[in-house]
Amino acid sequence: MQIRSVRLRNIKSFGEGPDGTGLRLTFEGGLNRIAGCNGAGKSTVIESLGYALFDAPPELGARMDLDTALLRSGTGDGEIEFEIASEGAGFRVRRGVGKKSKLRWTVSDENGFIIHDDPDDVRRFLATAAGLNAPEGLPDLFRKLIGVRQGRLLDPFELTPGEARKHFSPILNVEIYQQCFDRLKDPTDILKESIHQAEKQIEHARGIADSLSGAEEEIAQLSARLESAAPQLAAHKETLRKAEELLGHWTSKERAIGEAESAHKAACKDVEVLDQRLFERRTLLKRAEDAQKVREAHAQDHETYLKAQDDLASIAARREEMQEARKRVEGIKKRLAEQDTVASEAQTRARELGEELEARLKGHKAKAASLGERRAKFDGALLKADRPRGEQLRELDDALGEVQRWSAVLNNAARGVRQAGEKAVEADRALARFDPARVQAGEDALAAAREQHDTARLIFNEMETRKRARMEMAENLAQSGQCPLLAERCRQFDRGKLVLSEVQLDEELERARAYLAGADAARQQAEDALAAAQSEQNETEGIRRSAGNALEEIAKGRALVLDEKPRIAHAQLAQALPLADGRAALPEVRALPNPGVDPWQALGAAPEVADDFVRFATGVGEAAELWKARLECEREASDAVRRQRDLEAQGLEQEVIRLRESEEELARLRRKLDDENGKTQTAHAEAEALVNSLKEIETHGGDFARLEAIAREAERAQQRCAEGHRKFLTAEADAGRLGPARAEVAMALGALDAARKAAEQALAARKASVAAYDPAAHDQARGTLHKATAQVAALEKDMERDRAQLDDATRRAQRREEAMQKLRTHEERRVLLEARRALLEHARRILRDAGPRVAAHLVDAVNGRAQKIYTALSPHDPGQLAWQPDYELQVATSSGQRRFATLSGGQKVKAALALQLALVQQFSRAGLCIFDEPTSALDAESRALLAEATLEAQRVAGFQQMFIVSHDDAFDGCIEHTVHLNYSPANGTAVVS
Repeated sequence: MQIRSVRLRNIKSFGEGPDGTGLRLTFEGGLNRIAGCNGAGKSTVIESLGYALFDAPPELGARMDLDTALLRSGTGDGEIEFEIASEGAGFRVRRGVGKKSKLRWTVSDENGFIIHDDPDDVRRFLATAAGLNAPEGLPDLFRKLIGVRQGRLLDPFELTPGEARKHFSPILNVEIYQQCFDRLKDPTDILKESIHQAEKQIEHARGIADSLSGAEEEIAQLSARLESAAPQLAAHKETLRKAEELLGHWTSKERAIGEAESAHKAACKDVEVLDQRLFERRTLLKRAEDAQKVREAHAQDHETYLKAQDDLASIAARREEMQEARKRVEGIKKRLAEQDTVASEAQTRARELGEELEARLKGHKAKAASLGERRAKFDGALLKADRPRGEQLRELDDALGEVQRWSAVLNNAARGVRQAGEKAVEADRALARFDPARVQAGEDALAAAREQHDTARLIFNEMETRKRARMEMAENLAQSGQCPLLAERCRQFDRGKLVLSEVQLDEELERARAYLAGADAARQQAEDALAAAQSEQNETEGIRRSAGNALEEIAKGRALVLDEKPRIAHAQLAQALPLADGRAALPEVRALPNPGVDPWQALGAAPEVADDFVRFATGVGEAAELWKARLECEREASDAVRRQRDLEAQGLEQEVIRLRESEEELARLRRKLDDENGKTQTAHAEAEALVNSLKEIETHGGDFARLEAIAREAERAQQRCAEGHRKFLTAEADAGRLGPARAEVAMALGALDAARKAAEQALAARKASVAAYDPAAHDQARGTLHKATAQVAALEKDMERDRAQLDDATRRAQRREEAMQKLRTHEERRVLLEARRALLEHARRILRDAGPRVAAHLVDAVNGRAQKIYTALSPHDPGQLAWQPDYELQVATSSGQRRFATLSGGQKVKAALALQLALVQQFSRAGLCIFDEPTSALDAESRALLAEATLEAQRVAGFQQMFIVSHDDAFDGCIEHTVHLNYSPANGTAVVS
């Protein structure tokens, strides 16, 4: 990605610009420097770049929103536009700012066509241009790698170990191994539970299979009985078939008599219908012959009427044209009069504007000369002013501001630290009462209760099945008295013994139901006990997390106490403005024991450390208030002189504004004069064109009079032939049916003769059917069929009962086979689940061990890159950078290994800059890097070395572009392109050419 230009409108100090579209800055490849004094808008360009191209809004305070942070004061909407190059093509990215802005976040091509206007599509496009796979990483790419903000270069390397891990781990992308390790825990637990369920299903299937044994023997006995009954059934069915055939023969004879009678009646009806149809066809033929005579008599009137109608239609098509021509003539004459008036008025206004312009031009030249003289006097007086005391007060003001900010941060954290100390005491007491073995005991008890419940459910289901089978057998025996095994009546059947057996079975069923109810109650009791233990465990986990958060809050507070920058400011104020009674001395805050080594000792010491921190915050705040009062007195004397100079500067600035407004007014008058002259010329040209159009329309007037005469003649012809035309049309439809009517009469005569012959044939067929039918033989066939049907039904009923018993036995055999199949399936599934669980456990161990190794490898790679840059920055003070796997930065020198917190300010900047450049080289593919005031806290020699190292880093890493925001001269002579910004209260930020 390469940035070609940026245009800002109403963004912080950037206003509307001379043409109302804002201010445009252009950049080139390689090193670009954005220079200017404080407040000129340098950092605004970087913040706008992050917001528009990386979806990274500026970091906002608690009482500030995005509009307040980016939008210029007093405006309702702003606009950010970047022109970029990606993969050889040019694009334009625009984004609106402010609640009143109607501009969406869009991407357009070089021709101005919008190719993306949905925010998600824009983010995906920018992520691709920046070399990212996912758009969610755009803000972190800018904030942590590409865009190093002013004063934030050291922040990542001064974080606590936990905060440093949160900052750097997403950059190295090694947390993915721990996340995968954690995510595989749930599938592993699910597999364990599935194995347990499979073992329960195996036991259940084995119990069902054992309870259904013996069904195969019953199937063999019932099959033999059905096989012996089959020949008898076949003989009875053959007798039934012959009886059905004989009955069908006499039934068909009886049906033939009725069919012959119906055919004779239908033939007689057809004769009547066809006779009536012949009469109707002859009537239609007479009507068609009369209509043909009328049509021939009025044919001439019909043709004359149609010709007149065509003439009138053609003339009507041009009637609108004639009316339109008349309207155009009237409109052209009216517009000629209007253009004469416009030309006259425009000439008068142009003469008046010329006179006013000449008078105002003389006054403007006089004001410009007077302003030049006042500006020269003010600049001479400003060079003679004494400024050292004011610079010293500004340094003390900056130091006081830093201490006040430190005091505010400490006071904001004091309440949280005090509450954290109280929470630590409560957590210490609560954790001492917790027994972690209760949950495991509850889980073991619940597993045993569930196993007992499953066994009771299996016994109860088996008893119910036996009860239903016994009831069905008893019902069959009570109804038929026939033994299901011997297929004959049982002489030993005793209803009393059967009832006694059912009573014993009911008692066993009730005992099984009571056993199931007791197991259900025991399972519910175990579930309640486990829920109570888990609730206590969750509550204790919450207390443990609260304790960890409290210790982390206290550790953060103590890290604020050790902040080196406000401590330096505090020492500077104590030396320049000493306080009585030792109030400038900083209280001591004791260290908090490491919770990872001894958490109980850390919890015990937390209240005392919290009290020390509160005393420290109070002491810093009191000293800041005393120094503020001392500085007020010093500032009042210096402000009196400065106010006088500011008043004179404001007066000159107002004169400049008024002079610029006078120039704009003169330009406006010139534009109005040009507009009036243009209006006069336009009015004359349009009047000439209207005269030519009027002449062209008048040449076509004679053709329209001839058409009017033709129309009157056609109307008279229509009136004369209208009656004949109407009669012709009335008779036309009937006359057209003359030919078909003659053919229909001939066909009706033939159909009537055929129907009369068919009626005679149907009468002869009826007489023959009556002679062939014998009613006595038909009744005898019915009796034979009824007897054979009764025999077949009785035998089929017996066989149906045997088949039902066979089906029941077969179902039980199938259920046993299904249970055996399920038993084999569940055993195979248990083996497969065991293998999968072992594989997942192995994968989790690999992922757990891979993260630290990959992180160590990446840290070594970054160390190698950073060492080259650090050596170039410190040729006279060589050292060895060591970025540790826990993300702590150290420097090894001749005097030994030194931690980052113990380095001087300049050494910190060099080490942090070297490592930051190495991180960008290693992990960014955007081809872009931005540093906001990187030379702060460096001496002159180190700033020069930094410029050389930056050039080398840009060459080695192959950055397409690098941006340096700086107001010193360290990069002069080595920057390929520089943009100088200047700021004035009246016009805002402007580019200095």
